[in-house]
Amino acid sequence: MKCTYRGSLYVENGSVITAAGTTLKPVLFTSANDASAGGDSVLNDANKIPDSGDWSGMIIESESVGSQFSHCTFSYGGSGKYAVLKIEGRASVENCTFRDNLGGHPYDGSAEDTATLDASLADESTVITGNLFYRNTWPLSIGCSMNLDATNSFSFDEDGDPGTTEEENDHQGIFIDYGNISTTVEWDETEVPLCFFGMLVRVTPSGTLTVNPGTVIKSSGAEFIFEYGAHVNSTGVIFTSFRDDTLLGDTNCDASASGPSNGDWTGIGVLDSDDNLSWLTRDNSGSIRDSSEG
Repeated sequence: MKCTYRGSLYVENGSVITAAGTTLKPVLFTSANDASAGGDSVLNDANKIPDSGDWSGMIIESESVGSQFSHCTFSYGGSGKYAVLKIEGRASVENCTFRDNLGGHPYDGSAEDTATLDASLADESTVITGNLFYRNTWPLSIGCSMNLDATNSFSFDEDGDPGTTEEENDHQGIFIDYGNISTTVEWDETEVPLCFFGMLVRVTPSGTLTVNPGTVIKSSGAEFIFEYGAHVNSTGVIFTSFRDDTLLGDTNCDASASGPSNGDWTGIGVLDSDDNLSWLTRDNSGSIRDSSEG
């Protein structure tokens, strides 16, 4: 499918879309100026080349359940700082490629959505696995109650030359939205940091959060609460500032313009949790509180 400038596709409540490609025949969602996909659609591609933001994106509305994307490529979308794929219902996105997209940014107040693939409001059963993200502004966002495995990739050697640098995203990170974790949730991603901004994530008494060893959690003004009876399982997780470039790179994409400072994020509140926090390392936090502090 080719889209004109600011073109969008809505999958409304009660409807679904199935885009099932193969490794050899992927489904392409791209710019009308992309002559490499289906030829010269606008008859003037000799004078135009595709660019990030040539079209807007696709929205899966909140009561749309069961959309499926496999072996699809989403490219040159995100005009108006929209996500190229925004999921508010339930969907599966597997073995797809997201490249050269402009929109979506979790802490830019002028951005409409939070990432190139914005699943921050998606149903917690949404599956995002085996996908490739490169040359996007901000690649991926999910809700805090969603599982995240380690099969997604965030860089790629497009020309196949081992002597060249792999292509990455402007901001190498996954935004995780605020909320309560009341079920069993597992975060396994260690290639890029998990990022939180100015919000509260709470693990409730019925919740279990497992975080993969080696995970870096970067925060700006965020706070984490582990309530009485909550389970938090992991070893070797690092909590640090969003401006800490020493861990998994320059996530805020400002080179040396800023650095981490004490108090960059709020802290961790432990309300008689089942855990003693021996499993984590923390840096640049404001505090860590236990139940004796209320």
